[in-house]
Parts: sequence; C-alpha cells; structure tokens
Amino acid sequence: MRPTRLTVSPYKASSTSRWVVDGLKKNGRRQRKFFPTRIAAESFKRNAETRLIREGQAAMHVPEKLRIEAVGCAARLKAVGKTLTDATDHYLAHIATVAGSCALSALVPQFLAAMKALDARERYRKTGFDGCFRDRFGFR
Repeated sequence: MRPTRLTVSPYKASSTSRWVVDGLKKNGRRQRKFFPTRIAAESFKRNAETRLIREGQAAMHVPEKLRIEAVGCAARLKAVGKTLTDATDHYLAHIATVAGSCALSALVPQFLAAMKALDARERYRKTGFDGCFRDRFGFR
C-alpha cells in the first residue's frame, strides 16, 4: 500500500474556496478539503500529516494477532450493523451487571434482615419473600 501524499493545489471551480487539499482518504474513499486561502490549506495539510504519522506509528504498535482478530470481529459485526465500539460497550455493561449479581442463598438473609429492620410481622416477612420468589421465578 502506497503512503498517503497530501497536496495543496489551486482550485478554480469555486469563487470562495480557491485552494484544495487532496490525497485524503476516509473509509477507503477519496476526500478533498477546500479552503479560501493557501495559508489555511497549508496549515490543514501540516496538521493532517502530523496526525497520519502519529496514528500510523500507533498502529505499528498493535500486535499482529490483535489486528487480525479486530478485522475478523469487525466483519462479523458489520453483518448486523454494529461496530467494535458497540460490542465493547455492550460487553462492559454486561460484565458490570454480572459482577453485581449474587446467589439466592446470599440474598435471602439480606432480605429477611431488611424486613426485620422495617418491623414487618413474621407472617408478612414469610409471604413477602414467597411472593417475591413466586413473581420473580414464575411460580404460582
């Protein structure tokens, strides 16, 4: 793959945007940016080249196995209209939810202690727990 070369050229087709920066790519497609002055175009070009170098160097530090895995995962997610960021956000939310769960055997004493703290009668504590249990797990 050949390196990206940005060029600043005069643009005669517009009366307001006299200069164009060409050579940019976004999602594999050609992009051009238009500017009213050559100074603005040159400044954008320098910033874009710096960003390309910085991001290119960062990409070189990604292990090959991770790059291959990311490409494969991105292709699988594209089939359902999602991105790696979407998948990561969903998975992290899932992990946070699972980390907050506990076993029923640990929950029962907490529930009974909370009922006792509310001065609930013994019968209410029993039926309250049974009702919760039935509703939660679909028992009748």
